[in-house]
Amino acid sequence: MNFKVVVNTTPIIALGKIELLSVLRELYGNVTIPIAVVLEVAIKDDVAFHQLLENFDWIKIAECPEYEKNAFPKNLHAGEVEAIFLAQITNADFLIIDDNNARKTAKNLGLNVIGTAGTLLRAKELGIIPAVKPVLDSIRENNFYLSEKILDTVLRQAGEN
Repeated sequence: MNFKVVVNTTPIIALGKIELLSVLRELYGNVTIPIAVVLEVAIKDDVAFHQLLENFDWIKIAECPEYEKNAFPKNLHAGEVEAIFLAQITNADFLIIDDNNARKTAKNLGLNVIGTAGTLLRAKELGIIPAVKPVLDSIRENNFYLSEKILDTVLRQAGEN
């Protein structure tokens, strides 16, 4: 379980709001987030932010070195760009990121990308959570968008459709 994993903002918020950030720890041990992700989560002083603060023993903050901003699409947020760049320069085993444009960019750069839903599938496979559907339902109730197509795919893969 010694993976190098970089996590973007949305998975931290999605899992933090339902108090399941621990899933990341159980799957990967320590994870790394860039400072831009901390700032994006901190914008709202909510449950996700407090979950983040409570877990800095295994969530490591990394300062992102200078990078060429023009090397990344302009429609990506600072957290997405820093997470992608950090995953690149650290040779991360996984980048956990949900935004479709950011995922495409990361994949084009050769990164191994997984999203929040994929992370939950893996957690179920390893017995960390008993089922994916109730967790996804909770996340969706907290304004996390997941298309019906992706939801159906994930639930089918989890054997819960």
